[in-house]
Amino acid sequence: MDKEELLQQLGIMKLRQEIFWEIVCLRGATTIVAIALYCGFVVPRSIDPILYVVAGLEILQVSMDISWYFQGKESFQVIALCSGTARIMAVVLILLFVKKPEDLSVYVFLYCGTLLLGFLSQWLYLPRYLNKGVHLHREKKNYVFPSDQLGEIVCCAGGNSGLHGSG
Repeated sequence: MDKEELLQQLGIMKLRQEIFWEIVCLRGATTIVAIALYCGFVVPRSIDPILYVVAGLEILQVSMDISWYFQGKESFQVIALCSGTARIMAVVLILLFVKKPEDLSVYVFLYCGTLLLGFLSQWLYLPRYLNKGVHLHREKKNYVFPSDQLGEIVCCAGGNSGLHGSG
């Protein structure tokens, strides 16, 4: 690999890292809004508020899911290991602690909580794929982008996803 190819590869890696962290920050911001709306409108109007608060873990679960990055990098073993372990833990814990219909809140907590732990465990593998430094652009960006640009971001974030051909 000559110097020009190396510089091009480093540029792609830097761009991939910037896009990853921008998407994570955007997801974090939208998660905060979603949790605020959920706690403000859904939980107070529910019959069983504790159940709905526990079910709110689902929102956190979705926000912590970075399996899209590993799919793009074609690192399916990370996804399989983390989600498989979490699902097995969920089944075992549910069989141990859920005994009667009144344990619905326990069931929802165990199910959502173990899947959240599975998504969080994917973050442990991230340093293998991204550099440690986080450098976000400080300039204003237009985050509402057409779907064709989203395909380009997915390709850049994870390699060739097949959305824009094999080139």
